Amino acid sequence: MARIVVLGGDGFCGWPTALKLSAEGHQVAIIDNLSRRRIDAELGVESLTPIADMPERIAAWKRVSGKTLAFANIDIAHDYEGLRDYLADFAPQTIVHFAEQRAAPYSMKSSWHKRYTVDNNVNATHNLLAAVVESGLDVHVDDQGISIQGNG
Repeated sequence: MARIVVLGGDGFCGWPTALKLSAEGHQVAIIDNLSRRRIDAELGVESLTPIADMPERIAAWKRVSGKTLAFANIDIAHDYEGLRDYLADFAPQTIVHFAEQRAAPYSMKSSWHKRYTVDNNVNATHNLLAAVVESGLDVHVDDQGISIQGNG
């Protein structure tokens, strides 16, 4: 099985992807800056279904599956060294990239919100690609979370 990093693994797409890959027997690490939670608080909104914090989610997954998920709180748009070092340490074969700020309606609130969204989304992808190159890892980057294959 493969070592897989799920960027944005606290999100709507990232969390179920991480669980699916873990259930398939892959060694999964989640990297997320938890910004969605801060933005929801700023907007005064919350999910219809309560979403536990990451330690609780990871513990619940361990209880029901017996499997472990790793987690790192890294802002990949602004902590390039943290991302690069984590990737070099974990040495994934695959990276699933869901680490983007959803644009609407947040980016429409103000000029600052628009700049934050673009900065986050563009810098996150740029830093990911630069870190993969600099690390020298032979890694597959997938932005759809599908067709993950790995034999180790």
